[in-house]
Amino acid sequence: MLNKKSNPTHTAFLIPKKNAMKNTVIVQVNYSFKGEDFTPSITLELDAYTKISNNFSGLHTKIAQQNKIDTYSYAFDAMEAYPLTFHSPTGNVVGFIKDGECDLTGYLAHLKQYEMMQKLEKIATDTLGMTDLSHQDNKKIKHALTQAYNAGMGC
Repeated sequence: MLNKKSNPTHTAFLIPKKNAMKNTVIVQVNYSFKGEDFTPSITLELDAYTKISNNFSGLHTKIAQQNKIDTYSYAFDAMEAYPLTFHSPTGNVVGFIKDGECDLTGYLAHLKQYEMMQKLEKIATDTLGMTDLSHQDNKKIKHALTQAYNAGMGC
């Protein structure tokens, strides 16, 4: 079943763990087929999605599946010819969506940095009793821990 432009649907995909910040974005394809306009879409939880993929190459298929569009149909072939549009971001994704496009490379770098800081904060708390590495007094320790982390990761 195709979703006509007058009645777009948003289907949840990759639900985040409870109590986690939701970093979501609606991914939509606006296309025409047999003289009608369609806008199938999904709500993508970007943190969960980036754990299984570092690109958007399979999203047309996911959008089709979630919107009951046969992936072996002419309607799907038509849909694949149109670009993905990203809108309505939430959480940390907001800064990476502009003019309908998603800066996935930038978001992945942000996510890597965030995850590293979570690890460093835990080390600082457990080992040094510090609760806030971003505080001005802890700047040198944060820098040292970051350098040690990067050296251990081969960066």
